[in-house]
Amino acid sequence: DRILTQNWLARFGESYMGFGTTTLQDGVATTLRANVLLIPLTSSVLINFPQSPHHIELGGGATLLFGSAFSDVSNQGFNSLEGAFAGATLIAAYRLQPAEAGFFFRAAFTPVMLFTPIAIAPLPWAGISFGGTF
Repeated sequence: DRILTQNWLARFGESYMGFGTTTLQDGVATTLRANVLLIPLTSSVLINFPQSPHHIELGGGATLLFGSAFSDVSNQGFNSLEGAFAGATLIAAYRLQPAEAGFFFRAAFTPVMLFTPIAIAPLPWAGISFGGTF
């Protein structure tokens, strides 16, 4: 998070996921691999409650997705797919953050809607974060 003003935050980050598997059934080997890189660019506002460390965070922004997928059946050739897509990100979060230094906790729902050439793909992301503030 980067604090722009007392109540406005900006966030830039990246998230990388990859997986792969190979199965063998009746002498046929199938290999699947996929890699995804997500780069969210978001801004949010904190809604303060007077004299309370409790806040609501609301925001949104854009997410860039770069991905690739590969499949091969018994080394007889492969299919691959690569692409870059854009999407919209929403942020709805509860944040426990004291005015002075102390314990910080955040629980967020951050769904992403990706816009691909063949469909609009919803990704219902969520997360938590905690730590200390100073």
